[in-house]
Amino acid sequence: MSAVRLAEALLRLATGRPDVAEAITGDLIATGRPGPWIVFTALRVGLRYGMERTVRRRRSRGISFPPSRNGPAMSLLHDLRYALRGLRTAPAFTTIAVLTVALGVGANVAIYSLVHAIMLTPLPYPAPDDMVRVWPGESVTMGWLEAFQDTESFAAVAGVTGSRATMTGQGEPLELVGASVTASLFEVTGVRPAMGRPFTREDMRPEAEAVIIVSHRLWQSAFGGDSSVVGRTVDIAEGNGESPRVIGVMPAEHVALSEDWEFWTPSSVDLEEDYPFSSEGCFCWQMIGRLAPGVDLASASAEVGVLAQRIREQSPEDIREEALASAIAVPLLDDLVGDADTSLLMLFGAVTLVLLIACLNVANLLLARGESRSRDLAIRSAMGAGRRRLVAQSFLESVALGLGGGALGVLLAFGLVDYFQVAVADVLPRTGAVAVDVPVLLFALGVSVFAGVFFGLAPAIGTLRTDPGTLLAGRPGMTGRRQRRVRSVLVSVEVGLAVVLAIGAGLMVRTLRSLNDVDPGFRTENVLTLRLNQPGQAYRSVEAVDAYYREVRERLGALPGVQSVATINSLPLTGAGWGWHYTVDGEPLPEGTAMPNARFRLISPGYFRSFDIPVLLGRDLTEADVAGPTEVGLVNLSFVARHFDSPAEALGQTVRLNTGHAFTIVGVVPDNRHRSLADDARAEMYRPRLFFPVRRRYVVVATETDPDALIPVVRRAVWDVDPNVPILDVASMAEVRRYSTRGSQFYFETLGLFATLAIVLGMIGVYGVLSFVVNQSRHGIGIRMALGADGRRVLRETVVQGLRPVLAGLVLGLAGGVLASRLLENLLFGVTTTDVGTFATVGVMVLATAMVSAYLPARKAAAVDPMKTLRAE
Repeated sequence: MSAVRLAEALLRLATGRPDVAEAITGDLIATGRPGPWIVFTALRVGLRYGMERTVRRRRSRGISFPPSRNGPAMSLLHDLRYALRGLRTAPAFTTIAVLTVALGVGANVAIYSLVHAIMLTPLPYPAPDDMVRVWPGESVTMGWLEAFQDTESFAAVAGVTGSRATMTGQGEPLELVGASVTASLFEVTGVRPAMGRPFTREDMRPEAEAVIIVSHRLWQSAFGGDSSVVGRTVDIAEGNGESPRVIGVMPAEHVALSEDWEFWTPSSVDLEEDYPFSSEGCFCWQMIGRLAPGVDLASASAEVGVLAQRIREQSPEDIREEALASAIAVPLLDDLVGDADTSLLMLFGAVTLVLLIACLNVANLLLARGESRSRDLAIRSAMGAGRRRLVAQSFLESVALGLGGGALGVLLAFGLVDYFQVAVADVLPRTGAVAVDVPVLLFALGVSVFAGVFFGLAPAIGTLRTDPGTLLAGRPGMTGRRQRRVRSVLVSVEVGLAVVLAIGAGLMVRTLRSLNDVDPGFRTENVLTLRLNQPGQAYRSVEAVDAYYREVRERLGALPGVQSVATINSLPLTGAGWGWHYTVDGEPLPEGTAMPNARFRLISPGYFRSFDIPVLLGRDLTEADVAGPTEVGLVNLSFVARHFDSPAEALGQTVRLNTGHAFTIVGVVPDNRHRSLADDARAEMYRPRLFFPVRRRYVVVATETDPDALIPVVRRAVWDVDPNVPILDVASMAEVRRYSTRGSQFYFETLGLFATLAIVLGMIGVYGVLSFVVNQSRHGIGIRMALGADGRRVLRETVVQGLRPVLAGLVLGLAGGVLASRLLENLLFGVTTTDVGTFATVGVMVLATAMVSAYLPARKAAAVDPMKTLRAE
């Protein structure tokens, strides 16, 4: 929204006449003044027009005003006009104050838009408070999910797991993101397809026809909004399944549980295998439910705990004690938000400090302005204006400044929200709804009024304490020590708040630097990565999938500039990966002990070579291991430390997965940080093949030079093998590494922006206070210098006087930083919350900046000409 549009909107609201608002806006534009002036003038004109319109309406209805022109309504209108006229006659003061408030309000509105969209906006479903996540600490099997179908606490329980499909026939093959769900999902969400029908229990049987429900967005983009697509078979292949028939299209306003879902397919349930309490199958399902009428969260959690205990009794090797303790029901909104609420509240606290600093700065400006107008206030008081009237005028002036700054701050918030929508897309959940909407604008109005009242308190109190007689007699009112003390306290608080923000930003800088210095344990330079996922029934078998990837590796390996090629099921530093329960032959599990779990990597021969990971002991994988009769694998040092006394002892040992499949350890490799740079070393297993086809894999291409130059030829080589396989997530490993720190980067940039803003505002306060002191003490300084005082001594004493509130604020800020930094504890890496280097750096930076801010008015004091000062007296 531009300044012109905002000005016109304010005028329309005030006048109720679009034609009048448009005409006035045109006149304002014709002046050629900047946008902030246009908005402020529109606000002033709108308030005056609205007050006059109210008066006319009351008179037209026969409602008479008090005979005195000083009645409440007219007095308020007169006071408002006086306040606005006073601001107009001081353009420099008004501009600085409005801009200061705009910075604080704009930052608060932008962050509140995140808080409102992510934490406060209800889920877009009927009765969203009844929707819960069941057993949030655990992913379950379909058999476990079946055990919750006939509970008393839930009206319905559904299973959801992410899925991907490939759509062909639309040019390049396109990968779609969706979900495999149970038929009860639509009962849980309370949303049915706008066209067609939802899934039924029959659709979930393994022998049933393949069907699909598509989103309204996909229906529009891929099928042109053709209603005849319902009932038609489409070229969308989920895994190795057959092409499905579209049976439904979701409503246009429907928001999926995950915002990027484009389709839904029914999960396959084999009641003979997935019987209740069975642990067979994939531990990849999330349970969501809808509470039955009259059931509260505590009762539902109690029943979940009972069922979890029954599951554990029938499958003790697969469920851990901590997983059993997490068997509860939690509000679905809380589960979707997760730990993001802590980060959001931390950011909101940071912008609140910025707003307080801005308010304190404006309060200082108003105090200084009040001194210059003190005699005028005394004259008005002597002429009959009561103190309440003077205080009301003071508050009207400050509230007008708050509203003007708030209007400009909303414009700033629009730009910040656009930035946040991109910056937090993969950092925070539910970012698709982030916008400056009506609730956010109401928040902006409230913050603006609060700011105006807050920074108007000090001038109002000063007005109450002013004795008009002393002012008229030529003696100062709220000046001297009291004035200096109040303004110095305000500066100290400003500096203290700025230091707290600077410490937070400094800790995030150290975190980001520590992450960038981490050695992940593998090569990241000159490595190209891409993701493939073969569609359709041609890749139903393990042999077909392995043959495809073998041919891809051969073709890419033959390209000029390629050193080696390999594949893996989950790329390092993407946060993805599998875990697998297992046992080691010869190590029986004690009764009631859960199976150990290790991270599982499905890799091809050449993986360790492509990433320059050495094989410490034993041998690497070969092509013969992929199709040979012997099941082999490698483990890392953390796995060895868990089960063996030395790496040599691990060679030749048999590891048995909980599915019954086993492999022999033929090699040991070092630990590496696979999931993230902040990840601790975990036990890992590396296998060249599995007993089921894994189509979705990453291809790793180690190159001799810049990998980006090979992207076109790599694409052609992959599509030469199969043109229907989409090529996705093409990036160098260096880019993947940078992307893995995006969360820390966002918090660093945001806190750094707020900290910089806070320090600038704080130093403006230091400069303003000292300039005021110099102007008030000009006569005394002139007399001292006339009596022989050295200019250098005056300079030094003035600087010291300006630094006193800064030092007090610095001590306050360092103490507050120790407490506030604990809120960042979960975001930090490689640095403690009380890092001495960060605290010292912030202290030196603030002192150096304050010295510069204090030096400028001090130099002005030292340059006072005593003769001119004495002549002026």
